[in-house]
Amino acid sequence: MPFGYGLYAGNQYEGHTLVKEIDKLKQLYNLNKITVVADSGMLNAANCQAVKGAGYDFLLGRRLKNLPQTVKTTLLDKTK
Repeated sequence: MPFGYGLYAGNQYEGHTLVKEIDKLKQLYNLNKITVVADSGMLNAANCQAVKGAGYDFLLGRRLKNLPQTVKTTLLDKTK
């Protein structure tokens, strides 16, 4: 369930709004520890660096089809 959101122009790339929205939520809810969970739409070098630089914990998703075959095989192995 969302507890906050930001509205931007429809043609605004969402990757450029990530850090701004995290900072707003951090201040609004007086948060000390933040874990960022982002999909591939938010993944760019600047955002990854900003999240790391801010000291946030993070989980960043990637498209399965873009991973090396050895990683896909391991992730999709239902015997483990």
